[in-house]
Amino acid sequence: MARNPHILRAVRAFGTVLLMTAVLGSTAGGCADAPIEARDLRPDGQLRPTVYRQAGFSVVDTPREQRPVTVSAVLANDADGRVSDATTFVAGHGAVHLHMRADGLTAPRTVLFRWSRRDTGDFTESLGVLSAEPVLRRVASFDLHRAEPGPWRVEVLGLPIDGEAPPVLYARDFEVVRPDPAP
Repeated sequence: MARNPHILRAVRAFGTVLLMTAVLGSTAGGCADAPIEARDLRPDGQLRPTVYRQAGFSVVDTPREQRPVTVSAVLANDADGRVSDATTFVAGHGAVHLHMRADGLTAPRTVLFRWSRRDTGDFTESLGVLSAEPVLRRVASFDLHRAEPGPWRVEVLGLPIDGEAPPVLYARDFEVVRPDPAP
């Protein structure tokens, strides 16, 4: 079940107000071992009910418009300049650079970049930021000096919410191969 962060915020705020009301209301009427005074008794001799002051508040849920984001990405050997998309990289030589462009993104978004070996499950992660830019921009790199040859995948993940698995925003497979032996 998806959880709306605005509703969760409202529930937390309501719980805080109830707690504060209980604390303030109990201190306003005196403590348990305070003497009972005439103002605490009704004409029939019974204790008057404690009056708790309640705070008036309202929570307005402002819906946010969700707009689709179009992601363009290139895996390249080059960190800067003109880049060419590649699917195969040589182990021990340089790095794989992920260049991305996110059209329609209204604000910068913190993401997690996961570079994983598909056949063994080994992976490395790093935090980064996606932002709306008019051109492809290098957002993450993976060093090939320690990379083992085999099938690899890069994933761009949103941050997890309330312990749920992070959503996959983008995924791309690539291959790391052994260098050609010298002649």
